[in-house]
Amino acid sequence: MKYTVLLTTYNRTAYLRDTLRDLARQTTADPWELIVVDNNSTDATRVVVEEEARTFPAPLRYLFEGVQGKPAALNTGIRASRGKTISCIEGDMRAEPDWLSRTGEAF
Repeated sequence: MKYTVLLTTYNRTAYLRDTLRDLARQTTADPWELIVVDNNSTDATRVVVEEEARTFPAPLRYLFEGVQGKPAALNTGIRASRGKTISCIEGDMRAEPDWLSRTGEAF
C-alpha cells in the first residue's frame, strides 16, 4: 500500500460527505486506503462513513477514538495505517482530484 489518507473528524457531518466524495475522485494510480477516525462524535459521523463506504473506490475503514483530542485521533489512525506515506485531511476540508498524487510527489 503506497498511501494512507488519514481523516480525523469530530461532529462534522455537515461537511464530511463532501470531503469523502472529493476523496473518492482521487486520480492516483497507486494503491491507497482511507481511514476515518471519528474522535468521539455525537452526530451521525459513523452513518455517513458507512453509507459512503459502500461505493468508495479504495479500502475505507472507520475507527472510533473515544479519547477527545486530535493527538489521540491521529495516533489511532497511524497505528492502523498500512501505507508507506500518510497524508492527513480533516473532515471539513475539500480535496482536488489530484490532491493525493500531488501530496505523494512532495514526499
